[in-house]
Amino acid sequence: MLPIGADHTNPQKYTLLQEFVAFILSYQGFVKQKASIEVINGVDKQLARQKGMAAVPFAGNLAIKMKRYGFQIAETKNAETPITTSYIAINNIGDFSPTIQAIQKIVPITEIRDNSQLVVTGLDLSGNEISFFEGTDISIYL
Repeated sequence: MLPIGADHTNPQKYTLLQEFVAFILSYQGFVKQKASIEVINGVDKQLARQKGMAAVPFAGNLAIKMKRYGFQIAETKNAETPITTSYIAINNIGDFSPTIQAIQKIVPITEIRDNSQLVVTGLDLSGNEISFFEGTDISIYL
């Protein structure tokens, strides 16, 4: 058995393992937060084909990398229409800054959008006002 990134010529290569440990120690808040995340591929398919990148699973590749670092990736999918600017959307109510900071360390996306209008407020059976949400806490649009 070899650590990821090592091979038979360099079995002592622990670079990726060291990067993982440094990341987790620097961004512990996202681990505690356990925010659910979806990664959405909004790359224009026609443009990708023209550049010879039609088969590149941008969202899937990012999701795999993020899972390795301990992110809770719930889903990857394609956007209905092409996205011109990458951004991170916060879909749920709460402070997701620890998770956002950790995401930004992996993906250089600076634009953050509030998408919390997806949270629905209603009454429970006792007449108490409650808020509920169906979906992921955070969406990453590529």
